[in-house]
Amino acid sequence: MNAIDLLTREKLNCQYWLNRYTHECMKDDAREVKRELANIERALETLEAEAQRKAGVE
Repeated sequence: MNAIDLLTREKLNCQYWLNRYTHECMKDDAREVKRELANIERALETLEAEAQRKAGVE
């Protein structure tokens, strides 16, 4: 499993917890998960762009 796959799995996990915390009105926990999700999405974008750049070069 590569880094993109791992981050995608973690993103799905965060989305699950965000939905659960939001549904259960656990706003502080939901905010924390939203921050983590944003970090993961930025990391995924960076890795995907790097992979596309490398694929274009090779």
